[in-house]
Amino acid sequence: AAPPTYDSLLEASFAQRWAKLDTPWVLEREVEIVDLKGTVFVPDFALRHPDGRVAHVEIMGFWHPDYLRRKLDKLRRAAMPDLILAVSDRLNVGADDLDALPGPVVFFKGKLEPRHVLAVLEP
Repeated sequence: AAPPTYDSLLEASFAQRWAKLDTPWVLEREVEIVDLKGTVFVPDFALRHPDGRVAHVEIMGFWHPDYLRRKLDKLRRAAMPDLILAVSDRLNVGADDLDALPGPVVFFKGKLEPRHVLAVLEP
């Protein structure tokens, strides 16, 4: 099989570093499609545990404000409690913007550390 392609260096870097973690959670690239009635949302990653648990990860890096607003609207509509949203501190996004989201939020500087996502999965 061909190696997965990534939408950004942030995603590629996260996947490469996830592979080095000692964890039973398996990282999969863009495998779930969420129907939002008129549009769809595809989380960047799914995380699957051998015991059946599933979580999703969406990485928000460096985006145009209009794209960011549309993305946050999709995330609110998706209302996924199992979605971990990873937000770059370079974005102009604060807690108020994320209050309506049911899942956990992880802020990061520069690159997203897989161990911070793992800490949400295994508190």
